[in-house]
Amino acid sequence: MDKHKIYLQGYAQLAKPLIYLAHPVFLLDSVKVLGEQIAEYAEVRVLNPLQDLEQVTSIESAITYTSNLTPDQIVTGDLAAIDKCDAIVAVLFSGVRSIGTLMEIFYAGYTLKRPIFLYTDQMLQNNPWLQFLGCRMFLDKQSLLDGIKLWTKDDWDGNPIGRYSDVSANKNSE
Repeated sequence: MDKHKIYLQGYAQLAKPLIYLAHPVFLLDSVKVLGEQIAEYAEVRVLNPLQDLEQVTSIESAITYTSNLTPDQIVTGDLAAIDKCDAIVAVLFSGVRSIGTLMEIFYAGYTLKRPIFLYTDQMLQNNPWLQFLGCRMFLDKQSLLDGIKLWTKDDWDGNPIGRYSDVSANKNSE
């Protein structure tokens, strides 16, 4: 392959939206697969701050890695990564405690006004904070993937980006 074609392929890859993947550290393994599925299905780039580090290969290595960082390094690093992204996908389920994931959702939604796709369960669907931030909530993986793909095509249902609506419910009402 000539250099020009390689350059064009690289440029096309960079033109794809960049999505920050927020999740509790102990969901590292399952979220890795989800990130790969999102990237392939919706044709986006996915930034998973822990997964993208070579030295992090397991939950244990993630805990070891982060324990060697100061709180300032962890938080400012995550916020800088979110700043570079076009949207955030957060994996958050009731009963799962992850203050970091909640802070990432808040920062992306309130401060930056980025679209937030929340893969969650029924218990969190009516949370006023998540609704206020405009989280688009998805209860199953396929609906999440479809919602992200629609967003990349700018093919929403007419609701302004950032307001609560479940894309799968809107598709079924057509």
